[in-house]
Amino acid sequence: MASIGSPSPHRHRLLHRRLAGLVVLGLLFPAAAPGLAEGSGTVTRESNGPKSLAVTRARSAVPRGSTVDRVTCQTVDVGWGNTRYRCTAHYTTGAPAPSAEAMDDAPAAEPAPDS
Repeated sequence: MASIGSPSPHRHRLLHRRLAGLVVLGLLFPAAAPGLAEGSGTVTRESNGPKSLAVTRARSAVPRGSTVDRVTCQTVDVGWGNTRYRCTAHYTTGAPAPSAEAMDDAPAAEPAPDS
């Protein structure tokens, strides 16, 4: 007999199927619409040490291939003369780099006319 509040095996299977479906959709969606992967975002990191450490941590957390536009920092007084730095890296992501096959199929650039 199942205890009160524990999910039934049927309900557990149903939840597992729904979660698996969401994972599959999450993996397929970027492949179906690669242009939607472009955009911007922020990453925030903190440090008890120097401000430069918080900046480095924020920059290091930016997704690979993204461009850091700016880093903003806040000083947080945590008491007893201690300071913590909270830095946010603002980044943009571009379109994925073209594949080697796409580069091979691209038309060659024409030479500039002589003046």
